Amino acid sequence: MIQLKRDIAANAINSGKIEDGTITYSDIKDNTISADDITNNLIFGDGDLIDLSDVDHSSTDVMGLVLPGVSSASPSSPSSGEGYLAYDTAGDQVIFYNGSSWAQIGGGVSLYSDSGETGTTSSVSGLELINSDEISLIRGCSDSQLLKWNDTAKTWICADDTGGAGSGISTVRESMDLLQSGH
Repeated sequence: MIQLKRDIAANAINSGKIEDGTITYSDIKDNTISADDITNNLIFGDGDLIDLSDVDHSSTDVMGLVLPGVSSASPSSPSSGEGYLAYDTAGDQVIFYNGSSWAQIGGGVSLYSDSGETGTTSSVSGLELINSDEISLIRGCSDSQLLKWNDTAKTWICADDTGGAGSGISTVRESMDLLQSGH
C-alpha cells in the first residue's frame, strides 16, 4: 500500500503496474479521469460509452470533443481500419475514413441548373437527385405532361393534363365592363 501511495504521488501509475493492464471508470475515484491521466491511446470495448452530455457550452470555457484537424478533404489515409473522423479546416467540414478513402459527412445539396433530361417519371416527393448533390423536380415528363399526385400510389407522376376544359384566355364581362380579354 505504501508503494502505491508513492507511485500515485510521483504520477508513476501506468498499465504495467495494473494487473490486467486496464483502468475503468470504476477504478478512478469519483468516476473522473482527465487528459493528464491518459498518455497514449484510449481504447474502448463493446458496451463502453463516451458521455459528453454534461457539456452544455454555457460558458466560454474550452470543453467538448475536438477532432484532429486536416487541411484538405483528402488527407493521408490510415494504414488500416475505418471510421476515423477528422475536421477539414480548408473546407469547414467533418470527414470520415471508410476504409479506402475519406468522404464528407452529410454535405449539401444544390438546385440542378442544367437543362438535361432524365427518365424519372415518378417519385414520392416529386423530386429527383442528380449527380448525388443536386436536386430537381422530376424531369422525365414528355411535352404536354405535368406532375400530378396519384393518391392510390402516394406518388407524384408525369401525366397528361386532363379534366380541364377550353384553351387560351376567355373574355370575361361583368355587367357591361370588359374585365379581361385574350386568346
